[in-house]
Amino acid sequence: MRPELNNYRIVLLTACLMLTGLVHAGSAEEIDLKADAALTELVASVPETQPLLDNAAGVLIFPVVVKSGFGNDIEYGEGALRVGGKTIAYYVTSAEALSLQLGAQKKSLFVVFRSTEALTDFREPDVWVTGEHGDIDVFQPDTPDTSATIVTVLLEQGGPVYSLSLDGLSFRKLDK
Repeated sequence: MRPELNNYRIVLLTACLMLTGLVHAGSAEEIDLKADAALTELVASVPETQPLLDNAAGVLIFPVVVKSGFGNDIEYGEGALRVGGKTIAYYVTSAEALSLQLGAQKKSLFVVFRSTEALTDFREPDVWVTGEHGDIDVFQPDTPDTSATIVTVLLEQGGPVYSLSLDGLSFRKLDK
């Protein structure tokens, strides 16, 4: 498929998701309220994450990430980057992959920066892409003392997900 057609499909699907209200958070205040609720749900669902969050240099919270599939999986979500419990920036995450999935699903994504250096390296480029700019490990409750400097936790309906591929997931700063 020609790249311009592929880009057109991404824009079209993202626009459809935003028009349905599933993803587009709107205001900074709305993102912050949803991020607060998502953090509360995370700690209630996976209490082992509390020490991880308490010792983090920063946490990027995507309260709602929608994955929609129509021959391609498109993921999109808006979130807040918090340092010391305060939002310092807003980000959008997106990804695309070939799939046979039809329909949509919602999840919450948390990216925990375990060092100031990892947080600084993440904020430096305009777009940060997993696998290209760095790696993100998936949090495992049975091995919470991982040496990874960036760890993610994913909550889907029904609880946490401990095995997933994050390759190609991109993060871009939003103006809010």
